[in-house]
Amino acid sequence: MPSLLKIIRDDLKANIPDGLNVPENFPNLICTDSRNIKPGQWFLPIVGEAFDGHKFVTQSLEQADGFIYQSDRKNLLTNSQIAKGIEVSDTLKFFQELACVWRNILGTKVVGITGSTGKTTAKEMTAHILSQESSTYYTQGSFNNEVGVPKSLCELKPEHRFAVIEMGARHVGDIEFLCKYVNPDVAVLLNVGTAHIGEFGSAENLRKTKQEIFTSTRSDCVAIYHEEDHITADLAAKTHTTTLSFGTTSGQVRVVEQGIKDRKMNLAVQSEAGKFQIQTPGYHLAYPINFAAAVAVAQSLGLGTEPISRGIETFLGIDRRFKVYYSSSNVVIDDTYNANPQSMKTGLESITRGFPDYEKVLVLGDMLELGSSSAAEHNDIGKFCADFVKPNLLVTVGPEGRIIGEGAISAGMDPRKISHFIDIDTAVRNLSQITSQGNLLYAKASNSIKLNKIIQAALQDIETVAP
Repeated sequence: MPSLLKIIRDDLKANIPDGLNVPENFPNLICTDSRNIKPGQWFLPIVGEAFDGHKFVTQSLEQADGFIYQSDRKNLLTNSQIAKGIEVSDTLKFFQELACVWRNILGTKVVGITGSTGKTTAKEMTAHILSQESSTYYTQGSFNNEVGVPKSLCELKPEHRFAVIEMGARHVGDIEFLCKYVNPDVAVLLNVGTAHIGEFGSAENLRKTKQEIFTSTRSDCVAIYHEEDHITADLAAKTHTTTLSFGTTSGQVRVVEQGIKDRKMNLAVQSEAGKFQIQTPGYHLAYPINFAAAVAVAQSLGLGTEPISRGIETFLGIDRRFKVYYSSSNVVIDDTYNANPQSMKTGLESITRGFPDYEKVLVLGDMLELGSSSAAEHNDIGKFCADFVKPNLLVTVGPEGRIIGEGAISAGMDPRKISHFIDIDTAVRNLSQITSQGNLLYAKASNSIKLNKIIQAALQDIETVAP
């Protein structure tokens, strides 16, 4: 394998000034945010429709050892700056191609995960299980797009035996594009739902995009899919030599809920890696299916029963994704990171079954990017609240959130148990009035609605204790 420096020069067509030292771990040192540059790093400015990172080169060089720049921005730089810069035709494309080169040089076993819902939870579960066996890198937060994915790949280090990369999409072709750089050894399609359908224009386009994780990956890549999705099963069989199905009732890997005790789930796991029973530290109805996907990945990479069991029984959940906080008399559940109709219903059903004896206060807001089905989906959530959850108080936030309240009223819920606020700041100002109506507060909406503000405010008023 030629040196990284030679590949950067010859294959990526970068112009490196004589005397400029480019370390062999160069990808690990790249930073795309000039505000967070640390000594020894290299600044890579991104050019977008409404911004140009080249404006911050001078600022970045107060800390950075060097930077990368586009040829068409060279006139913005001084000669002394050019001496510290690597010239490329397109900084983002260079970043993406460098990430692919680095991923292939290291030889890390890479898992690519996509789906309409549950990507981040499944990613975190998978990484936690794999880390019981060996050093594992995983996508931080939700950096799952054309900038976030190369950032993740460039953060890989030689000691990482495994990597779990989350891949998101907003348009047809996005997953295909990302697969070119991720080049996964294991490809996971969790599900095909309706999240972001407004961005794709149709359910057909959404399915086509998610299935690009199979149509755009190597045939020797292991294809993992939900056993109930027969369309995806057929596609996986046609495009990949090795496939693996997961589910809760059938499939090659099955994880079945066998009851709840002290708000913890008892799970039965069955796969070629073995049969065993385990208890999770937390509770959520999506845990069994997401753990099934994670176990399927672990099995495909050769893990046995012991590390898989240890990973499941020590998984503590993720901040802002059904994160449960207890006090001596109250429960606050932060599920505010994002929302779509499927995850909203699952969250609501989880609190209803997991906390049956609590008086519930729901704070629900807009679910965005649902297109023409938005009103019907929000109305349906309201009906679900009225028919199934039966909260002491339903608080709705935002213009689409109002429709949730209307749906609840149409299903027979007492209007006096419903409050609406135009935005979250108004809701926070009425916090004491809201929380006085029950001893369990649950909040969920799309991230931009910022319902985490009401969670933060509520947590200031209680002294949390261990569950």
